[in-house]
Amino acid sequence: MMMNQTFDIPRVADVAVCDAVIENGDVVEILQPIHLAADLSGDLDLYAESVAKFTHPQKYMHALHCYDTAVRAGGHKGFFESGAGQLWRLALEACQELGLRQHRMILLDATLRLAGEPPMARAERQRLLKNLSPRFDDLDKRVVATDLGTAISDYIAEHRVDFHFDGGVRH
Repeated sequence: MMMNQTFDIPRVADVAVCDAVIENGDVVEILQPIHLAADLSGDLDLYAESVAKFTHPQKYMHALHCYDTAVRAGGHKGFFESGAGQLWRLALEACQELGLRQHRMILLDATLRLAGEPPMARAERQRLLKNLSPRFDDLDKRVVATDLGTAISDYIAEHRVDFHFDGGVRH
């Protein structure tokens, strides 16, 4: 008797990011290669392996974009509960790189509400969120009131060569 088996076959997308794409200014399109490749389902090592071929600026903007998008969608609680929550430290470094003092302080304050050093493992972060029940409403409002997208776009424009990409991305 033959049983149905399913195989998780990785898909490969051909993606190109050139000056024309960067000039267009669509951050989602510019970050598409790293967004497709990034594996946020496991631990930080799995993520690091999945984005190893990308530049440090791409990793910074990916982390910052994930942070901003998650907070706008579900607040800091949603960010830390999700797989993207493991990128909090990289997002902090990105804020430092871009000179985003206000955003850096907001994210630092959020981490302090999670005992100052949120775990990288998602289940541990979720457990900590449940045990501490931190309130993030004030920080969420501060993020929503700012325009992080412009800072990301400006950084990409200034470091455009670091965002060029042409090739296949496993996702």
